[in-house]
Amino acid sequence: MAEDLEVKARELKSLLGRCSGLLKGTGRMDGQGKKPRELEAKHDRIQISELQGTIKKLKQELANIKKHEPRVESQTKTKETQESLQESYYDYSEDNTTLALVLVFRFLTFSELLLVGRVSRLWQRASLHPSLWELIDLSDYRLDSDVLIKLANSCTSTKQIILQGLTPPPATPKVDLQGYIDSQKAGLEAGLKALLSKAGPSLLSLSISQCPLRITERSLWITSFTSPSLAFLLYQSEEFPPTPESIWSLSNGCPRIQSLHLYPTEDEELDKQYNDKVLYHIGKGFPLLTELTIGGQGLTISGITQLMTRLPRLHTLHLVKGPQISYETANHFSSLLPSLLLLQLTHTPISPQAVIKITDTHKCLKTFHIQISFIDYFADEGKTRTLGSEKKYQQIINNFEAIAQHSKYGGVFQVTDTQ
Repeated sequence: MAEDLEVKARELKSLLGRCSGLLKGTGRMDGQGKKPRELEAKHDRIQISELQGTIKKLKQELANIKKHEPRVESQTKTKETQESLQESYYDYSEDNTTLALVLVFRFLTFSELLLVGRVSRLWQRASLHPSLWELIDLSDYRLDSDVLIKLANSCTSTKQIILQGLTPPPATPKVDLQGYIDSQKAGLEAGLKALLSKAGPSLLSLSISQCPLRITERSLWITSFTSPSLAFLLYQSEEFPPTPESIWSLSNGCPRIQSLHLYPTEDEELDKQYNDKVLYHIGKGFPLLTELTIGGQGLTISGITQLMTRLPRLHTLHLVKGPQISYETANHFSSLLPSLLLLQLTHTPISPQAVIKITDTHKCLKTFHIQISFIDYFADEGKTRTLGSEKKYQQIINNFEAIAQHSKYGGVFQVTDTQ
């Protein structure tokens, strides 16, 4: 495609130059009423109308090659004169230069793209080309909402947005803590709204994680109104966990989501907002789900079971800080999720007997990984451990390791002690 474009550009440049010369000759007469000698000497005259038709055809071919290239509008009122042709010539020459810069800028990072746009107007235009912003990765950047609003104009073709680690600026000693929190709360959501609105149906993937105070669960509401084609969503917030209302709105606006990852918070009181009502709206509103991450102390085995009955396509399930899974619970799960390929339990207590039951009944299961610690099984004891509880926990670990080493389960089951 690049070679074709270069050939077409050279041909167009040559034809436009010839057309410009002809027009100069047709507009002037010498003292005896004759045309200039240069024009009379041309034996291979090309009619202006035919040449203009050729140029128009080449322009259409260039437009087909450069689908994302923005149109260059004439700065003056165009007429079928020498000036209009020369202006068109310079516009297309600039477009080729812009395209070359765009190809180079593909190798730059986000921060570098922002810097090169300050070099000149041409570089700024190239740095804002929509094809450079199909992926917006804003991991660990210090920025404000105004930066996102300015970037939004280039995000008409954005397919993936990653917002991670966008921490607020540190509070000064003289600033009131509550006032600081109020000033930073939802501080990036105006910019996020601008980004999502510009991306619109082109956005397929959105990840929001570890953005304390600056992005709230309201971002899920915004997403529901702006991103109807969304297929992947990851949301993790310690201060603003997902609520039933936000998931209900999301399910109505983004029913095509296939991969949904909603992580619980460490705060026990806030974690209660993440409950079975959230699971109800997930099961009802996302029938195409194939990958799911859920968790929290507000979830129950009953809610998880009802969720599984509504998601027959689910093949990947990650349960974080969920309720304890006993052998009886595993029995309920045995007839659910027939297509399950990957099951991961993080800080979700489960008995060795339940592990064997789940592995035996789910024949398609390729990976079953659990990550556990002492506190998952003996939360009531807190940090103080008795000798008896230590022995019980060690016995649980030994049983899991024995299952992992068994020839029947070794290729599927894995255990990690995170304490």
